[in-house]
Amino acid sequence: MKLNLFRLGEICLIRLGLLLSKHKQESKYFSKEYTITFISSLFDRSFYRKHFLCKDGKSCACDISKIDPVEHYIKYGWRLGCSPSRHFHNDLYLQKHPDLIKLNQSPLYNYMTHRHQPGIYRFKYDPVVNADVEYPEINNSQKNILIVSHELSNTGAPVVMVQLVVALKELGYNVTLVCPIDGPIRYKIEELNVKVIIDEHFFLKLQIQRPSIIEFIKKFSLVWFNTAMYGCYSEFIPKEIKTVCWVHENSEFLSHCPYDLNKLKHFTKVLSVSSYVQRTLKELIDLDTDSFLYGVDLEKFNSATKPTIQLHDKHKLVFCSVGSSYIRKGMDLFAQYIEELPEKIKSQCVFEIIGKNTDHVNFDKLLFNRIPELKVYGELNHEWTLKHIQSCDVYVCLSRDDPFPTTVSEAAAFKKVVMCAQNTGQYGLIEDHVTGFKVNNSGDFVEAVSYAVNNRDKLETMANKFNETYLPLIDSNNFKIRTATFVSKILSDNHAVKDVASKSDNDSEHIVANDEVIKENTGVKVHV
Repeated sequence: MKLNLFRLGEICLIRLGLLLSKHKQESKYFSKEYTITFISSLFDRSFYRKHFLCKDGKSCACDISKIDPVEHYIKYGWRLGCSPSRHFHNDLYLQKHPDLIKLNQSPLYNYMTHRHQPGIYRFKYDPVVNADVEYPEINNSQKNILIVSHELSNTGAPVVMVQLVVALKELGYNVTLVCPIDGPIRYKIEELNVKVIIDEHFFLKLQIQRPSIIEFIKKFSLVWFNTAMYGCYSEFIPKEIKTVCWVHENSEFLSHCPYDLNKLKHFTKVLSVSSYVQRTLKELIDLDTDSFLYGVDLEKFNSATKPTIQLHDKHKLVFCSVGSSYIRKGMDLFAQYIEELPEKIKSQCVFEIIGKNTDHVNFDKLLFNRIPELKVYGELNHEWTLKHIQSCDVYVCLSRDDPFPTTVSEAAAFKKVVMCAQNTGQYGLIEDHVTGFKVNNSGDFVEAVSYAVNNRDKLETMANKFNETYLPLIDSNNFKIRTATFVSKILSDNHAVKDVASKSDNDSEHIVANDEVIKENTGVKVHV
């Protein structure tokens, strides 16, 4: 019989693993996993002991002076985020294969036994070992609020989150923000003297109940999710802590949510950014939510200086649309509708699109280059985007699905006429050809643009009429009052209400009046 040296070596190593296991009663559990981990070139015992064993041993039920590094990793380390070497990123692999949590299987063992199978994550480079994300010391207080965001880009939900932070800070709450992805909004948040924590594995650590994360979260009386994207993780928040989810997502995401949308019911309270989102959640999971409109600092727009350079031909009417070129944003519709305009009308207009082009859309070469009146600027920073909105005459939002676009609010704050498609949050608040334009098809668009060109003198009046009812709904001062009422109620904190009780009766009447406006136009009551 031919001697199989590989098989003989494998048997010897397994026996070695049995001998190395320090707890005989657990030898059956550790035998194969211990051996595979021990012989792997991706496990560096000296590295592990230096970087993780002494540091993380305090949170384990073990004597760190006696425990073996391999055993520590298998029993405790991988759940605590300890990488077996500088060449294997534990949490990154676990994020790619979250089922290992239920299987109670370490990432390194799974990789070593399944690495030749399709779909297994392979590191393209030697990743940096888990950086120690610094979680600040937080004193226990009823006034501590943790905000959780999905990203910090210059997009709608992160932008309005700034106003939420401002309101909470002015009301005396201690705010901390955690997010898995860094972005430009972080600098605005930090200017408000708010600690921002960037941890790409925050939700993973929350799911596996990492002790350090749970102890950190227990310091807060309220955890506010600024997104439904990670709403499934609310069930891992300790039950004694109040949780809120502010849903900004469009109906397409909610309809095809990657997790069971019923998990939103784990939250203490779910808020919708508009009545459009309210209706969607009601239809999908029969969940009743309050409409909680965001706030906009209108003073900033009133005091904004006009651009020092002429952006357009002052004799032409300017129609501006802002948004990434996703199909959902309707930029292809904008281009198609422009082509259907009569040449006499089109020649008196300038159309512009601002926003990054994506790999998901290729209509720019097909349509944009054929329309000389259409200028495509690509992605601009927020400051220059606002300058273009400030310089336009009509702001256009033809999104196929947009809960409550912030750019429409910014245009309204600049006293611009707005044109909205049916599936946008502001559509129900517009009186067609009186306070703005409603567009459901190309015919509506052609008629609206023609009306604007032939009635330039009426545009200012239209914008002012819209602002009379719309701007008070999003005014940051009114938002602060709504926030104080809501948070104090959920936390039973009467001090916050007293802090804003000095507001005039006119403010209260204004909010009630705005409540009726929303109810009349959308049939849904706003939360105040």
